[in-house]
Amino acid sequence: MKRVAFLFLLLASLAAIAAVRTTATLSWDYPASELSSVTFNVYFTTNLTPPVTWTFQTNATGTNCLVNILPGNGFWYATASNEFCESIPSNTATSTVARIVNVKIK
Repeated sequence: MKRVAFLFLLLASLAAIAAVRTTATLSWDYPASELSSVTFNVYFTTNLTPPVTWTFQTNATGTNCLVNILPGNGFWYATASNEFCESIPSNTATSTVARIVNVKIK
């Protein structure tokens, strides 16, 4: 019975987090005449304390992309890449979404 109760609480917590998931659009400037030969890679982390682990999140062929935002801090950067190399990281974009606290299940 304890396992079932734990599983129920875990699922309820995950459902509560999923309910507050939202999206944001990241955008950047790049010369329109050069877009056909470039792909932008977007990387994500939740913590900028070294050592920082950046995770590839998505790529885009234009100058914007949609990203998921969860409660807490989120940080993104983009790079431009072509068949030869990948650029250095862009400036870092930041989001902060209030965390869920005191979720009561009855």
